[in-house]
Amino acid sequence: MITVYGSRLYGKVDWVPGEFYVATEFFHANFITVWPQRSWLIFHEAKEGWYGVRIPMSLKSVAIAYLRCACTLWAVVLGLFTMLFVSAWAQDGHHAMVASLRNVSVASWAIAVLVAAAGVFLTVFSRWVPGLGRATAARAEQLARAAGLPEQVIEQIVRRSPGERAVQGFEVLAAAPRPAPGSSTAGAPISDGGPSRPYINTHHA
Repeated sequence: MITVYGSRLYGKVDWVPGEFYVATEFFHANFITVWPQRSWLIFHEAKEGWYGVRIPMSLKSVAIAYLRCACTLWAVVLGLFTMLFVSAWAQDGHHAMVASLRNVSVASWAIAVLVAAAGVFLTVFSRWVPGLGRATAARAEQLARAAGLPEQVIEQIVRRSPGERAVQGFEVLAAAPRPAPGSSTAGAPISDGGPSRPYINTHHA
């Protein structure tokens, strides 16, 4: 039964500490990702929405969102089965459920645990992995230029990011300069045919 639905950000990747990260706005049902709508370069996220610049759809963000959701659901299911097994074993070591689970191969249990561990890694620890959760210098520079950040800020971001910066000439999505939060342009809508503009999005869950 669907009780909660709407749009939320999932698949946070390419994080630059203190600056921004990439996330994808998904339609969700009961907080389970259903389909991606658009990707964003997020400067600030709050309970009532987020402040950022729309960018081309990030396939990495979409893939990570689906993987995190699937692995997290599997970890929950595995945890519930483990609790039921322990409860049945404690009450009766010869319970039918205990007997059936004892017949499961060690390899099957290992795969189940590895999938659950992958969910924990993708959700908690991938943020610090360069090229995955953490933006490399090349990706950070590309995103910073797409957001229209000042050149001195871009240089600082690149120096703090792992890896080598990109060669000149790569394509980025044109964008207007980033305004200060609360300015008259902060809530400007996105034009359909023009470049992305800084935008405050209020999501509804």
